[in-house]
Amino acid sequence: MGNADDLLALDETLAANRDHWFIREILLHMARVLRRLDLTAKSFFTFVEPGSCFAGNLLELLLASDRSYMLNNSEEAQASVCASS
Repeated sequence: MGNADDLLALDETLAANRDHWFIREILLHMARVLRRLDLTAKSFFTFVEPGSCFAGNLLELLLASDRSYMLNNSEEAQASVCASS
């Protein structure tokens, strides 16, 4: 089950250590993937499943998708989309 606080803490850790060579390579790769995703001619669909969590960098992937689908069912675990950082 996803936790938005954990994802946001991971993003903060990456930002705080951006001077480290390995973290810098990770951030450059993430930026490259988002640029390629934005420029591709293919359609991307995101399925937000119950118990999943989209925050921080994962939220960027959700927003970059052409379509997003989230089940609205009160009987199952709720998905989390956190727009604040």
